[in-house]
Amino acid sequence: DPERGFVVEVSRKADDPVPDALRVGTPLVDFELQVTVEGSRDGSTWEPLGGPSLIFDYQRYLAVRQLTVPMKPGPYKRYRLHVTDVTAEQESRLLELTK
Repeated sequence: DPERGFVVEVSRKADDPVPDALRVGTPLVDFELQVTVEGSRDGSTWEPLGGPSLIFDYQRYLAVRQLTVPMKPGPYKRYRLHVTDVTAEQESRLLELTK
């Protein structure tokens, strides 16, 4: 969906450690995306845990890549990442940075 982007849901096992960040694995290069994270204990009620955070890859300019999204740790079993394009304000700040 061009307006909402896409959603990725992941779950953790009860004996897995409680995460304080999620790392997005992708083969994509030269991109900027915004990610927000929600957590759920039961799979139906979701709480905001982090974001919006920016993940990016600027290989076109130099070897800079950020794929980690920090989040509030807690006893959540499921996590939902909302991935969307960057906002115009973020894009202008990033263009200024790359210049």
